[in-house]
Amino acid sequence: MRNNTAVIGQPVEHSISPKIHNFWIKENRIEVGEYKKISLNKEDVKSFLEKCMVENYRGLNVTVPHKELAFELCDQASPMAEKLQAINTITFSENKIIGDNTDPIGFKNSISSNNQAKYIENKKVLVIGAGGSARSIIYQLQLMGANVVNANRTENKSEKIKKSLNINFDICSLQDISSILKEIDFVVNTTSLGINGTNNNLVDFDLLKENSYVYDLIYNPKRTQFLINAEQKGHQVQNGLQMLILQAAASFKIWHGIDPQISDQLIKSLE
Repeated sequence: MRNNTAVIGQPVEHSISPKIHNFWIKENRIEVGEYKKISLNKEDVKSFLEKCMVENYRGLNVTVPHKELAFELCDQASPMAEKLQAINTITFSENKIIGDNTDPIGFKNSISSNNQAKYIENKKVLVIGAGGSARSIIYQLQLMGANVVNANRTENKSEKIKKSLNINFDICSLQDISSILKEIDFVVNTTSLGINGTNNNLVDFDLLKENSYVYDLIYNPKRTQFLINAEQKGHQVQNGLQMLILQAAASFKIWHGIDPQISDQLIKSLE
């Protein structure tokens, strides 16, 4: 029986996925190994997945920057993963590496229906970054009826997302963000700026449309300087914790066949 689960990425030290999964493993009395976090260089991902196949691993979560590479290494993928060309969940089954992506549904369900209607549906939304997470967020925002603008350091990565997803959205350079902020209702940061002492100063919140919604996928630290700056200017803010928990719950069900409870006790254990 395959018993081990973990999250892989780099950086991964900040991840609280082990706290979430191990809480549910204990709560549901599942007889499996402890969920761990494993830091991996890009060049080591392939050999590690091969190792997992023979070392009793049931599954892995994949975080930045390996989501697109992990997709390429899968033997089989869900329709969502195929569409996004990126995965955050791996299952090892019958000598196959099976990929899925629970990020889009985790993102959507982390935002109340009222806020979706107020800030996203038929509204202009700025997505910063063009990695695997951005791909998921852009796709889901399109499904939610948003008019997306994607800003990234290298604009050709944004073009690649547009082409591979076969959807239409606007692209702007990081330098041009300030010129569009007065039209933006919702901002989401998908980059790792804000982790490990890095600072995200890509948005001048004085220029952002009044009373907008600012979402940072980063959840550790709980309040990045990006969110603090936004809140000080009167914008509504949210970190990525709820999305993390919801996508984790979807992964947990794939591996263990159980819908875990998102309880106050779990939330408290993460604070």
